[in-house]
Amino acid sequence: MIIGNYNCSPIEQGNGYTCSFVRLNFTPRKVEPRVSNGSQAVGGQSGTGVDALSREEKMALKNKLHNGQGDLTLQEWDDFLADLEEYGLISHEERFFANGTLREIPAAVLRDGSHAFHGSVDQDIGQMWKGDPLSWLDDMDVYMLKNQLYASMGSRYMYEPGGQRAAFHRVSQLTKDILNCI
Repeated sequence: MIIGNYNCSPIEQGNGYTCSFVRLNFTPRKVEPRVSNGSQAVGGQSGTGVDALSREEKMALKNKLHNGQGDLTLQEWDDFLADLEEYGLISHEERFFANGTLREIPAAVLRDGSHAFHGSVDQDIGQMWKGDPLSWLDDMDVYMLKNQLYASMGSRYMYEPGGQRAAFHRVSQLTKDILNCI
């Protein structure tokens, strides 16, 4: 269910994106930046990577992922993402892209009755969660690609990927790095 829209990530050709908030079955946790290894998260900027964390912090995050068993709830996934945000590894926007709450929609998808196409996609998003965050990120990336391709049909411009796809890839890599830590 879409619960709000706002404009974001304009593209150089003048084509824009609208971001939709979608209410899923979890409650996002408020984030308080932590001090980790002498550095603190800086105003919504993504951190450098998992190497900045101590071994104990990496193991705690790995345990929150149930050691990759693929049986997380959306709430547990969002709590894990909130921890990444608190450590300064991802931004607030990257967190909300990766947990499925915020979605970029190329403006062309919303024109000429195509909103119904996107709306049907949103209805399926909450049912896509199967407990495996890496599969979730891949599935969400495919939906973003479908929106981009749909927006580019009949257009003289190709829509460039917005921040959502970059967030999926970044969070996916961080998750893999955490799951592969010893």
